[in-house]
Amino acid sequence: MRLYQLFYDPVSRPRESDLLGPDQPFKPYPPVHRVRFNAGLRLAVFLGSAFGITVIVMLAGVAWATIWGGVTGDPELAESVFDSLGLGAAAELIGAIGAYLVLVGVLEGRGSPLELGWRRIGGFLKGIALGFFLITVTVGLLALMGCYHVRGFNSGYSPWSDLLMAGLTAGVAEELIFRGALFRILEDTVGTLFSVAASALIFGAVHLSNQDGTWLGAVGIAIGALVLPAVYIATRSLWWPMGVHLAWNVTQGPIWSSPISGTGTGRGMLRVEWTGPEWLTGGLFGIEASVVLMATVGAFSVWLLVMAHRSGNFIPPFWKRHRLLIARAVTAAGPSTTENS
Repeated sequence: MRLYQLFYDPVSRPRESDLLGPDQPFKPYPPVHRVRFNAGLRLAVFLGSAFGITVIVMLAGVAWATIWGGVTGDPELAESVFDSLGLGAAAELIGAIGAYLVLVGVLEGRGSPLELGWRRIGGFLKGIALGFFLITVTVGLLALMGCYHVRGFNSGYSPWSDLLMAGLTAGVAEELIFRGALFRILEDTVGTLFSVAASALIFGAVHLSNQDGTWLGAVGIAIGALVLPAVYIATRSLWWPMGVHLAWNVTQGPIWSSPISGTGTGRGMLRVEWTGPEWLTGGLFGIEASVVLMATVGAFSVWLLVMAHRSGNFIPPFWKRHRLLIARAVTAAGPSTTENS
C-alpha cells in the first residue's frame, strides 16, 4: 500500500453526490442536461472537432508550403520544409487539444478540468520517470537473456523528429483521445472495469495498421498499455499518462534503439543487435510485442488497477449508479413518506 501512495491522489475519489469521478460533469439522478451530457454526443463532438481542426491546420500548412514553393521557385524545397517542421504531427496535436477544449469547456461546462489542472503538472514528470523505468527494466531483462546487444553509438542520429512525433505528439494527442475522451466517456456509461478493457483493446487494434503491425504487437500494446488507464484511475490526472506515454516511446526509440509500435522506426543513439525469437524480442514491431514486456508491465498494471479498486476509485456503470442513488433518495425520504401515509 505504501508503494501505491506514489500514485494515489485523494482528489481522485468519486463524488458522493452522483458517484462519478471528479473528471466528469455533474450528473445527479434524476438527470439534468440529459442531452448535453449524453456520452454518445460527447464522443461524437470530440471526434468531429478533432477531425475538423486537424484538417483546417493541415490545409493551412499545405497553403503555406505552396506559397513558400512559389516564392522560392522550388516546390520540392517547400515539401521538405513541410516534412521537416513536422506540420502533420503539429496538426494532430492541435486537433486533439482543440477538440478536448470543446468537449470539456463547451459541452461539459468544465472550464478548469481537474485532469489537466496546472497545479498537478508535476504528475507529468512522475509519469516520465515511470515510463522510462518500465521500458528500461524490459530492455535490461532482454539483455540478461542474451537478446539485446549494444554495438556502439549512432553518431549520425538526430532525435528531434522522434521526440516530436513519437514523443510529444503521441504522448499528448493520443492520451487526450484515448484516456481523456474515449476512456472517460466510456467509464461514465459502462463503468471503469469495462472501459479499461475496451479502451485497451481499441488502443491495441489501431496499431495493426502501422507499417510493421502484427497481431502479437496489438496484443502486447493492449496489455502493456493497461498502465495508462491504471495511472489515470489512481490520479484522475492526464499529466501522468501523458508523461508515461511520452517516455515509453522515447525510451524505446531514441534511447535504447528499439522499433516503436511497428512504425518502422528502430533508430536511436545506440547501434544495437537483437537476437532470439520474435515472441521474445518483439521483432520488427518492437519490444511492445515481447512477452517479457507483457508479463512485467502487465503484472504492474494489474496490481495498480487492483489497488485503485481497493481505494474506491472504480466507477460503477450508470444503471448501478442510478439504483444506488434512487435507493439513497428513498431511504432519505422514508420517515416523512411513512408519516404522510
